[in-house]
Amino acid sequence: MENRNVQAQPSNRDPLAVPLDGVQLIEASAGTGKTYTLATLFTRLVVERNLRIGQVLAVTFTDAATQELRKRIRARLALAAAQVKHCQEPDAAPEIALTRTILADHLARSGEAAAALEKRLRLAAEETDLAAVFTIHGFCARVLSEYALDSGHRLDGPELVTNLKPLHAEVAADLWRVLAQDADQVAVLTTLWKNHAQLAADLPALLGEETLFPQPLQTGPEEITLAQAQQRLHDAG
Repeated sequence: MENRNVQAQPSNRDPLAVPLDGVQLIEASAGTGKTYTLATLFTRLVVERNLRIGQVLAVTFTDAATQELRKRIRARLALAAAQVKHCQEPDAAPEIALTRTILADHLARSGEAAAALEKRLRLAAEETDLAAVFTIHGFCARVLSEYALDSGHRLDGPELVTNLKPLHAEVAADLWRVLAQDADQVAVLTTLWKNHAQLAADLPALLGEETLFPQPLQTGPEEITLAQAQQRLHDAG
């Protein structure tokens, strides 16, 4: 098993210096350039590692963020393709200068022909719609769908429910319709709720929170941590 260290990097770290191996953490607040850095790293993987667009996985949090990231990746790859012939020229625009640096460094190190690199980049830009850019839950749903037999899920894949209110309303209406057929149940229902909409509003509290798995380990009084054990041995010595 590969032993990889996660390195926390400042938000203003040079994206050209971020290693393309292992696990790298780029931590920054909103609006400080994380998407810009991700698009740069994506371009570097295509340029420096000769990866096809479908070989790079990009995961983010929201559907809007995936669309924005996909758009930025396409624009950056198209920009890179257009700048291959001009990568030795200076330019004041930061994004163009950064892209030219990536291209010039790669051509100098690899010896790849400029025409071949330009062709690869244009193809990558055209194939951006095939890029594996997902939300976290979207990527997990795709994996469960593609490996349904291995994961024990249905072949049509799991359905992600992000808002339970419509489901609660449907369940409450069904319960009200079924229980209202019994006169005794009607009396109980109308005593607690005026209608099924009020029942639906109370369902989250009635159902409670779902259990998260795996359950946290219960540490008994006789159990100690490795650090505590080492300290005891040190004190005893």
